[in-house]
Amino acid sequence: MRVILTHGQESLPGLPERLKSAGVTTLHHPLITTVTPPDTDLRPHAQALLSCRWLLFASRSSVTAWASSGVGFGKCLIGAVGAGTAQALQAAGATVTLVPTNQTAAGLAAAFLAHPDAASPAGLVQGNRARPTLKQHLQTAGINVKTLVVYETHSLPWTLDDVNARDIVVLASPSAFEGLPAQVAKTVMLVAIGPVTSAAIKAAGYKVTQAAQPSSDGVFASIMRLREVTT
Repeated sequence: MRVILTHGQESLPGLPERLKSAGVTTLHHPLITTVTPPDTDLRPHAQALLSCRWLLFASRSSVTAWASSGVGFGKCLIGAVGAGTAQALQAAGATVTLVPTNQTAAGLAAAFLAHPDAASPAGLVQGNRARPTLKQHLQTAGINVKTLVVYETHSLPWTLDDVNARDIVVLASPSAFEGLPAQVAKTVMLVAIGPVTSAAIKAAGYKVTQAAQPSSDGVFASIMRLREVTT
């Protein structure tokens, strides 16, 4: 069995090392990469967002891009879409106020709206391919949302031609799944990091195993279970 990891280096920290320690052959073959928008100085835009009561971060990549601006987090309350994003925020020096139990955009919106300090305006820090779910939920509830796109997601080509039915392909976003050739998706076992990615895969007509938690631990556990049933 071989596990093919298609996410960027920042996502799912520690997973490749854990898989190798468990004796699993692992190949990193990213299908997406993230970059700062070209010819864009994020600093003034980030500074403007510091006037918001809250900063909500929609991904680990959004934290990395924000941290690169060097503006810090001011006096904003900080919300993270999931545990991985929260860890990245803490590593960048932020005190995280809110991490939803349901680690999705809808979950973050619900947790924010239920928080006693929920207030406008809320700054939403995200990538160019972020789905509108979080913003729409907040605006529907009357929250003034100020959005800042701090990175762009670009597709990378699939170049492996030796996949087989025992291979597991890990997908950490719908964007990564979009770059997976249909013939490969039909052949391998698919593992999705969370419900949004899983839904995109199912909508395309493929079977998928969804990690119990959108984290390195959750994905690792799913891979180990698949290994047990295929050996």
